[in-house]
Amino acid sequence: MTTDMSAFATKKDLTVLKKAFQKGLSGTNKRLDMTKVELKHDISRTEKRLDTFHNEFLDFKDDSIKRFSRIDERLYFEAAVENFRKDMRDFKNDDLETVKHRVTRLEIHTGIRAA
Repeated sequence: MTTDMSAFATKKDLTVLKKAFQKGLSGTNKRLDMTKVELKHDISRTEKRLDTFHNEFLDFKDDSIKRFSRIDERLYFEAAVENFRKDMRDFKNDDLETVKHRVTRLEIHTGIRAA
């Protein structure tokens, strides 16, 4: 039985493959390290945003409108007030009942008055 030696890798072939593998592995490790650094930066930025949001939330909580416990309630309140202002721009054309209804609706939307 004869063996075809061309089917087997030579020592030189193995050395070339080993170097290519190590180079690829090195590149992969560098990319992983860069990804780790990017992730650390992303985490750091997110933590800073959370800290900023928390500080703004605490500042807001200490403001005159203490009854709102969440920031989206504050935005809802501001939107309700802005809508009320838009509605009231031409209140001269409305009768007294319509104006009272708008004021009541604003008070209910903002939590000043129970529904």
